[in-house]
Amino acid sequence: MSRIPSRTGRRRGIALAATTVVVGVLIGGPANAATSVTANPSTAPGGIVSSQKVEIPVTTGILGESAAYQVRYRTVDNHDAPVVTTTTILKSSVPWLGSGPRPLLSYQFAEDGLSTACAPSALATSGTPALAVDGVDITLALAQGWTVAIPDYEGPASEFLGAHGEPREVLDGVRAAQGFAPGGASSSSPVGLWGYSGGAFATALAAQIQTSYAPELAIAGVATGGLPGDLSAAFPLLSGTGASADILFLIAGLERAYPEEHLEQYLSTAAQQVVDANSSSCITGATGPSFATLSSLEAYPGALTTGSFPSWARSISPLGQAGAPAAPLYDYHGLLDEIAPLSADRQTALRYCAAGSPVEHVELPAEHETAQILGGPFALVFLSGRFAGLPTTSNCSSIAG
Repeated sequence: MSRIPSRTGRRRGIALAATTVVVGVLIGGPANAATSVTANPSTAPGGIVSSQKVEIPVTTGILGESAAYQVRYRTVDNHDAPVVTTTTILKSSVPWLGSGPRPLLSYQFAEDGLSTACAPSALATSGTPALAVDGVDITLALAQGWTVAIPDYEGPASEFLGAHGEPREVLDGVRAAQGFAPGGASSSSPVGLWGYSGGAFATALAAQIQTSYAPELAIAGVATGGLPGDLSAAFPLLSGTGASADILFLIAGLERAYPEEHLEQYLSTAAQQVVDANSSSCITGATGPSFATLSSLEAYPGALTTGSFPSWARSISPLGQAGAPAAPLYDYHGLLDEIAPLSADRQTALRYCAAGSPVEHVELPAEHETAQILGGPFALVFLSGRFAGLPTTSNCSSIAG
């Protein structure tokens, strides 16, 4: 799930092939054109395919980089097929004064789109202010002397909410950033993962599979904010509200990521037409009915509220996927969150606690958008402490069940 905007326009938001694979990728660099990229089958996940130096306009809200690069790297999509995607790597203009190698922060922007035009690589180089609050968080991270990598974790097909592909593309992006010396990080750099809303979805899932998929990465800490821990709980929360069109946009993303599930079977003809109309949209530009209820969108009574659909939606959410973060986690959420249910985030945090993860869970007096603004500086302090090797705290015993 993603950071979802209201309809008023506020911001939301490996198996290697036996033969050479040629992947068509939309690159959000200066050319912003489709490029055929050849991935050598001998290239390991996270292996660099190509790179280019780029400029990040100040209108994005990102400041403090001495150099910026877009690096294309080998990874896998939501069905384990080899693909090439892009991470935008920002080298800090500030020297790292801490002990050990310069830290690397993988910042998962809430991509929330069904087009590569929604990807951070495209947004960062276009000068759009769509990065908004994320630009502040990234600027603060650069001010610490960290290298920041911002992956296009939905991949070249924009597989929004793909629970298999997104976390692997995040972790392979870390591998690529560590292997790209001009960015300032190295294979020995301690790593932080951070994301809000849709970015938190990808971040949490990446943390859950890290020990099995990328055990060589030294993940020092993880920060998630506004986490949509259970997609099946988000749909009822959006039902009947001014943001109800986002229900159909989320389903459009799931149809893209999971075509084999034939999710159209759960939608009315009119609802599926809205899904189809948004097949190349970013969530900020998506269209659909406001104040629609789940029952008004269903193919038959209960199609979206009972039975196989909600149970499947939960299964591909952080709450339903296997694994738990091995690194300390800072999880923040608005008490008044109208987009990502607080109860599902609490349940996810408690599941992590039960698995032995050190979790610091914080609830802020805010709705979804404001909670990102309020929580960002605290997430930054948390990650700074992890990079400094300071002791962690956990409040698992005080999280409401």
